[in-house]
Amino acid sequence: MRYYRKLIPVLLAFFSIFLYFHANSPIFGDIIWGESFSKGIELAKSKNTPVVIDMYTDWCAYCKDLEFKIFPEPEVSKLLENFTTLRINGDENPDIAKIFNISGYPTVLFLDKNGAYLDRIVGLPSSQMMVKKLKEVYDKRNIEDQLINSLKVDPENVILNYRMGIYYFKANNFSKSESYFLKAINSSKNENPEKKMESLFNIGIIQIQEKKFSQATSIWTKYLNDYPTGDESAARYYRGVSYFYLGKGVEAKEDFIRSKFLSTDPYRKMKIQEFLDKID
Repeated sequence: MRYYRKLIPVLLAFFSIFLYFHANSPIFGDIIWGESFSKGIELAKSKNTPVVIDMYTDWCAYCKDLEFKIFPEPEVSKLLENFTTLRINGDENPDIAKIFNISGYPTVLFLDKNGAYLDRIVGLPSSQMMVKKLKEVYDKRNIEDQLINSLKVDPENVILNYRMGIYYFKANNFSKSESYFLKAINSSKNENPEKKMESLFNIGIIQIQEKKFSQATSIWTKYLNDYPTGDESAARYYRGVSYFYLGKGVEAKEDFIRSKFLSTDPYRKMKIQEFLDKID
């Protein structure tokens, strides 16, 4: 009996450490972290909240510091109550890492309720930095509603339609994005012609994104004809990509060679050479 009495303080100490550790973890703490991107966006829409995504990997030491030290900080966790929170393993979800161009871990993504990109933090932030960013992002959470209301007042506004197109592009809603870019292009207002040009360019990107390569070649041809002072190198590169996937090697090669000659971007030149090697 005396032996068991001696064990009680040891067991209590162990149990206290156990509770302390898990009380600050995402599993046992007040912060509830989802693991599904699609379900998280659905939840954010239903709750009308912006989204925080903790992009991590199992091998990332700073990711653990973020999880167990920064997020449980009282002021941080209090602000996180206003968000839908997700933790997504970048190694296990490479498609999501690619969509958001994740280049290092940890990366904290901030999105609105529709999944439109708002901001990010790369690396381990201090709790003060996290608090500042959460407040900034929360103030930007209703961009869609603000733009919609502004367009009700001025539906022909080129800048507003362009910004709406960009917004939905960032939310991966390409059909809505294209529709607003078209409204910018077809607006009866003649101001901001550069935004009309950029809108046509972005529609070409959308067509490639959706693998509509035949439509993409038409868009890029129109861009090159309508905007001779535009970005010819980029337009020829993307038209070359479209021709390539249509199996039109001769046309693709011509565009790639011209784009490579005009380009000052080493990465684009490398990608062009990769396509040219495949054609040859």
